[in-house]
Amino acid sequence: MAGFLQAEGAYQLISTTSASRFSQGFDAKGSLKRSAAFSKTSLDVHLAYGFSPAVTLVGDLSSERLLPQVVGDPGAASPWSAMAGPRIALWKEGATALSVQLLAGAGQAAAASGFVGDARLMAAHSFEIGGLPAFVDVQLGYRRGAPGARSELRLDGTFGVRPHEKWLLLAQLFTARAIAARGQPHAMRVKGQVSAVWHVGETWSVQAAAFTTLAGFNAAQESGLSLGLWRRF
Repeated sequence: MAGFLQAEGAYQLISTTSASRFSQGFDAKGSLKRSAAFSKTSLDVHLAYGFSPAVTLVGDLSSERLLPQVVGDPGAASPWSAMAGPRIALWKEGATALSVQLLAGAGQAAAASGFVGDARLMAAHSFEIGGLPAFVDVQLGYRRGAPGARSELRLDGTFGVRPHEKWLLLAQLFTARAIAARGQPHAMRVKGQVSAVWHVGETWSVQAAAFTTLAGFNAAQESGLSLGLWRRF
């Protein structure tokens, strides 16, 4: 998926709205414990443009709203980030592609805003399974957090299969490990997501997804739903 580049001159816009909540968290040993209850809404916008056969220009915008579910509890927050940069083809052989993506911009996690960045090595491979078109996409990355947020090492994976020309089914894992910081404990989370994408026509698609935190330590156990709109032009 993301490891492949956009065709030259082609655009793809994906806008996703999510709603989730959590009232439990994984402790330092990875066991689930009750915690303060929060709800979260988020908006993510991804734009990719095929600048050339070897370069795709990427823009990512992310905004969240985190609210405590008990009146008077502190903790409401509205982190956001906006980044842009190139995705560059490194190697391609048949149905396998390797690329690197370098994004930079600004973001806010606490009271102050500042520099954020994301560097990723991406590998993608398309194939057939049971006669159906399928692909896998693996990404290894480093995310530089905004002031007030820790930077993270990330490992994400996507498996997709097309049971019909109008449908794409996705199973995804998103892993993030916070880099150790003075006075802050180690933290890690693994989120799983399953979704279906319906291609309404040649240019529009709708995605519906469910996600949850499968494992981790010193991390919230978050579950929710998301709805996405894809546009190709």
